[in-house]
Amino acid sequence: ITEAVANQKVSTELDFGPMGKAQASLDLSPVDGGTLVKWGFRSEVNGIMERWMSLMFDKWIGADYVKGLNQLKALAEKEAATTTGG
Repeated sequence: ITEAVANQKVSTELDFGPMGKAQASLDLSPVDGGTLVKWGFRSEVNGIMERWMSLMFDKWIGADYVKGLNQLKALAEKEAATTTGG
């Protein structure tokens, strides 16, 4: 974890060894009746092969991000129901 701001964001750095490092983040912002969560991933790409691979990231890990965001949503809604008695 490289940065954490309560109710706003969590940033992390991922070390992939010889493949380099990447940054991931969860950014939170209030919306009507809840919180919008944006999950991001950034990595430097050099050369044609890395650029091609970066185009595939969404296909390779996109479903994992969606699954994680859905699990976070379910947990937050469960917590909200528990604290509000609903």
